[in-house]
Amino acid sequence: MAVIQDLYKIYTISMPALNLKPYIILFLGGLIVLPLGPSLNAKTFQGMFLYYIRYEVFFLRHKIAKDTLTMVPAENDNRGENFSAYTLSCLLPGDPMESHDALGKRAKAQVLKTALEQKGLKSIKTEDLTTIVAYEALVELPMDIQITSYDAAKGGYPYTARITLSPLAFPDQWGKLQTQSTLKKLLYEFFQFFQ
Repeated sequence: MAVIQDLYKIYTISMPALNLKPYIILFLGGLIVLPLGPSLNAKTFQGMFLYYIRYEVFFLRHKIAKDTLTMVPAENDNRGENFSAYTLSCLLPGDPMESHDALGKRAKAQVLKTALEQKGLKSIKTEDLTTIVAYEALVELPMDIQITSYDAAKGGYPYTARITLSPLAFPDQWGKLQTQSTLKKLLYEFFQFFQ
């Protein structure tokens, strides 16, 4: 309370005609209550969910040995640079009797791998005769995939996909992005307090 009285004295000396005590109390009360409020992610309310994805391709003696696609929720991850929407048109090889669910799963994996190879942050690690090429990005789901009927001439299912993706920033920029994210979050919560 002494801090509020000191602030009141400072403001009344510089502006004697205005009574700022209620405004100062309201402002300081808002600063105290603001961090106690729930930390809300605006994307959750829009039905969009943020995921960190990593696609690794393992080469052994210059031949692909295996590949892995890892995807984990990343609601508070702020290592992404700029989100952009991309449209991909691809062909999903398969037979005409394949189920729609199996096609959807394979198409989703292929879209993520293709988008990461084209737009993700690429890193290469080599040990002995093994080389690991990794692609990393943040992606907003759900993504829109439109699979058309089987095309016998092409031997698969043509499809188009729309994906919103952000390549990861280089590690030397993560501190700056963390600060920007914190400021945006505080401003968002500040304006939500007055709604």
